Amino acid sequence: MNSVLTKAGEAGLETSDANLQNADLTQLTHPAELSLAQKLAEWPRLLEIAAKTNEPHRIAFYLYELASEFHALQHLGKIEPDMRFIQADNPKQSIARIALIRAVAVAIAAGLGILGVTPAKEMR
Repeated sequence: MNSVLTKAGEAGLETSDANLQNADLTQLTHPAELSLAQKLAEWPRLLEIAAKTNEPHRIAFYLYELASEFHALQHLGKIEPDMRFIQADNPKQSIARIALIRAVAVAIAAGLGILGVTPAKEMR
């Protein structure tokens, strides 16, 4: 996720949280994008349930599922060029996709933090 954000900045897209907050999320129409957004929407309720029931494993399972959904969407971009996160000819859609990516990154970082894990900035 961090590498996509870096590449978006290099492509001249404004990736600050303030700008992404105003992204037109109606640009997200593909079933894989919507599925990822729906998985993100589960986060607050899942966190509440995990805390009330003292079941931190729910957070770990959720993070695994969320990362899997993100990976599926990222892989789709390798198969279908119009599904790549950064579209030079469609900055509005690119910003919406980057906002989705940033939301996933925030949720994963928060979940890992709760579990006492520091998220890596890049995989090596």
